[in-house]
Amino acid sequence: MSSMQRLLAEIDAYLAASGMGPTEFGVRADRDRSLMTRLRQGRPVTLAKADRIIAYMRKHPPAKPIKRQRRRVASTLSLVA
Repeated sequence: MSSMQRLLAEIDAYLAASGMGPTEFGVRADRDRSLMTRLRQGRPVTLAKADRIIAYMRKHPPAKPIKRQRRRVASTLSLVA
């Protein structure tokens, strides 16, 4: 796996964990709306840009997802009885 593929995989994992969209991530990480589009097309980024992206992800870790309580729903059988 190349370093660009590893960077893209790390960003995709960050996006999944944070719930952030790719455009918003590009703007926040490097003021670049097309960042993810270009990365997914296989276009390289400079080392300086890669460093800024990684620094952003380290400085702004995704919040832990909220674990929702499962509510019990009354079944139709209990409503009839």
